[in-house]
Amino acid sequence: MASFNILQGFEAPGTDSFEQAAAVMARVDADIVGLVEARSGTNEANYLQQMAARLGYPHVVLSGTTPLDRTLRTAFSAVFRWS
Repeated sequence: MASFNILQGFEAPGTDSFEQAAAVMARVDADIVGLVEARSGTNEANYLQQMAARLGYPHVVLSGTTPLDRTLRTAFSAVFRWS
């Protein structure tokens, strides 16, 4: 299990921020990855799904936002399903 603060998210696949985050996650090779400061929004959720699929994480869960911060949230990617 690993926790990774991605410092306000990453951009689209192919960008430096996306590719660098993917490289770190691949190098760590954890069964479960918790991402801190994942940005909210449709594009960002899509990017996270694409990264998870590329790295072999079939399960992705995104938290909601709160009144204290409507732009950042937590995400988890996992090899194994949990409920």
